[in-house]
Amino acid sequence: LSTSSSQLAKRRFRRARPDAAIAGFTARATNPDAWSFPSGHSTVAFSMATVTMAIDPVLGAVETLLAIGIASSRVLL
Repeated sequence: LSTSSSQLAKRRFRRARPDAAIAGFTARATNPDAWSFPSGHSTVAFSMATVTMAIDPVLGAVETLLAIGIASSRVLL
């Protein structure tokens, strides 16, 4: 569900990736598709953290911190 919703949102918002939108910008990695928002990696990470939070709040909190790290890395990448 999170991947599907992420892909639908990408096509809805159509935010170009920085290497296409900013003159002189060079990406550090190959782009999997043309749209940058929302990050599929971040969407899945936060979805997993949300589900885990309902089962085990402590582990869910740890996964939430990891999801924040994933989201931050997507911006840096």
